Amino acid sequence: MKELEGKKIAVFDLEIKKPIDQCSKGWQSHDEMGISCLCLFDYSTSRYRVFDDKSQSECLGILNTYDFVVGYNTVGFDWKVVSATWKSPLLSPTRISKDFDILREIWISRELNPDVFVPRTHGGVKLDDVAFETIGIRKTLDGATAPQYYQQGRIAEVIDYCLEDVRIERTLFEYIVAHGHVIRNGKEIYISNHQFKT
Repeated sequence: MKELEGKKIAVFDLEIKKPIDQCSKGWQSHDEMGISCLCLFDYSTSRYRVFDDKSQSECLGILNTYDFVVGYNTVGFDWKVVSATWKSPLLSPTRISKDFDILREIWISRELNPDVFVPRTHGGVKLDDVAFETIGIRKTLDGATAPQYYQQGRIAEVIDYCLEDVRIERTLFEYIVAHGHVIRNGKEIYISNHQFKT
């Protein structure tokens, strides 16, 4: 997408090492989950990248200093796992990057509080459903499968799954930049895209 090429924008997603049912506080156990891989698409180089615990410093250098980091539920989940797992001096609380969390943008568009999840009002907008209606792409696996694969040593499959999620999120993001909305239940949900227009 021409208007995004060369910009310091990264689309990212991560997979966890430990299944949620093995975590003491369930989905709130960000400090127990671990990161099996973190994948991103870097618009400044037009490359997909894969990171793990050994390459966390380089990854954090991108995520902390780019103009935007994009994803789906990254504020409510992925960043919390990164903060709790990769305790690095590079993980600055005053990072430069702005978050463009597509899920939060959907909630904001619906005039919902993006910081307080209420299943009755905030539910029904999973990535798989929104992506399928908007861009015609489905996820390849359920997210709960990835930590099971990791524990079975099927690392390549975990990375493939994570990269595919990043591809879906990137395609959805580019659709938002081009059209200013996503589609769910047959209705357009307006998403502000002015910050990416040149």
